[in-house]
Amino acid sequence: AFIVKSSLLIYVGMFIFGFGNGAIFPYLFCKAGIICEPNSEPLTIAWANIGYYVGMFVSSFVVSGLLLISNHASFPIGFEVVGCILYGLLAFALDGKARAAKSGTRSTVRSTKRTTRISSARRGANPYSTTSTKGMTRRNNSRNMTEKFIMAGSTALHVCDSQVGDKCVVLLHGYLESALVWEDFVPYLYKEVRVVTLDLPGHGISVVTGEVHTMDFLADTVADALTALGIGRCTLVGHSMGGYVALAFCERHPGMLDGLVLLSSTPNPDTPEKAENRRREIALVKAGKKDMLARVAPAAGFAEENRARMQDHIEDLTEQVFLTEDEGIVALLGGMIARKDQNAMLRSSKVPQLFILGRKDGYIPPEAAEKMVAEHPQAKVVWLENSGHMGFLEEPDATARAILDFVPK
Repeated sequence: AFIVKSSLLIYVGMFIFGFGNGAIFPYLFCKAGIICEPNSEPLTIAWANIGYYVGMFVSSFVVSGLLLISNHASFPIGFEVVGCILYGLLAFALDGKARAAKSGTRSTVRSTKRTTRISSARRGANPYSTTSTKGMTRRNNSRNMTEKFIMAGSTALHVCDSQVGDKCVVLLHGYLESALVWEDFVPYLYKEVRVVTLDLPGHGISVVTGEVHTMDFLADTVADALTALGIGRCTLVGHSMGGYVALAFCERHPGMLDGLVLLSSTPNPDTPEKAENRRREIALVKAGKKDMLARVAPAAGFAEENRARMQDHIEDLTEQVFLTEDEGIVALLGGMIARKDQNAMLRSSKVPQLFILGRKDGYIPPEAAEKMVAEHPQAKVVWLENSGHMGFLEEPDATARAILDFVPK
């Protein structure tokens, strides 16, 4: 009885102490996938905190038993030391294991972190409750990017920001993607410029706000996000659908642009055939058959000869399809169908323009790309000779150099 009572009292006391010294908070937040301690994976820290309290509980029994044997009644603190040692050893072991896994098989740890963050943000307390950029932040040390949730006007938005640099490059992802698609590309840029990525509303873990997300709405949301981040001007890079958003931004907010980059994108509206294909996709998603998109879309973005070496990226993109909310997919498909022809706007715009195009792009075939280039002599053009639609992943060095050379000095 003495052992049990003293153990429970000690454990409860130290559990309360854990709240006092903050040891419990990393566990709770990491369990929710919201934050992590520096240089550690979220699940690693969560398990380390569990180990800390399990270690204290077990240690309390050992210490209480020794007290009973030695007939001492003084308050034992030795188990706290033991608990801390167990915590440190467990954290060290798990963190080392996680880092080894990350360097050996990059997709496993990153996939777990991504899935935890996205799914928990949707099922738990609303992660968008903060109303300023100083709210909920999380440092992504491997990429020198800070993740945060901000209010872009009235829209809750998930953004990543390197926060350092005189010039700023903003990267807008494409359809069935999210800010995560830029993870491996950002390091090519952030040493020379400030880099911002974000989840466009309806994709990633930004909110869905309606049945249709027009390109104008998305462009205004991006403008509100830049204002909230204190960014007055930027070079805006839009990949695929992100390019449609960038074009609307150029039309509505040209004073905020140092330059516009269309990365595997076009100012043309949907053809009737393309619009009909999008309507079929909407019907598939509404029928609960999103998996059909996931089986085809990710691999189709890469040049055929690159698919084997790009398998990790294809798996990542497949996962992003499954994690994208059905309502968000439908809203963005509707917005792309409704978008207008931006060719005349682009030709008359004073904003510097750059096209980055893949020679082996299955979505924008070379003939169509050549025709677009011929119709826009005002734009600079960079061809990626060995890329499909995902040039920033297939040829990241060439893509990054084209963007950095285009950014005004």
